[in-house]
Amino acid sequence: MGFSLIASAVILSISIAMAVEIFTGDVFPTVDHINTAYEDLKDRIDTQAHTNINITSITRLANNDTYDYTIIVQNTGSVTLPTATMTILFNGTREPFTASAAYLYPESTATFSVHGIAGASSKRVKVVTKNAIADYLIYTPR
Repeated sequence: MGFSLIASAVILSISIAMAVEIFTGDVFPTVDHINTAYEDLKDRIDTQAHTNINITSITRLANNDTYDYTIIVQNTGSVTLPTATMTILFNGTREPFTASAAYLYPESTATFSVHGIAGASSKRVKVVTKNAIADYLIYTPR
């Protein structure tokens, strides 16, 4: 009876050691990934809180049956914004554009050109940054 008691204690100890090893091998990396995700979330929230843009003016020129728009956007926040990652919407439709600068620095402006927009009526123009900060303006022809 003494040997079987010792053997069962050894088997239980080895099983417990293996369970602890498996548990810590899976839990600690998961906790690290969660902490990294929270840090990334904090950084995105901080960046979003310091980002702001303002559409200062919109002009349009006739180009045969379509119109070419020039949109001037001012960065009123404290974050430098890459213009290539921005989105410009005309009445909810994403349109390709060209920008006068690669980056929109704080307290500066950039000019965006959109070509070939159909229709002579009013247009709701919306500019959206990479981190979802947006401004819109309704362009009404005179």
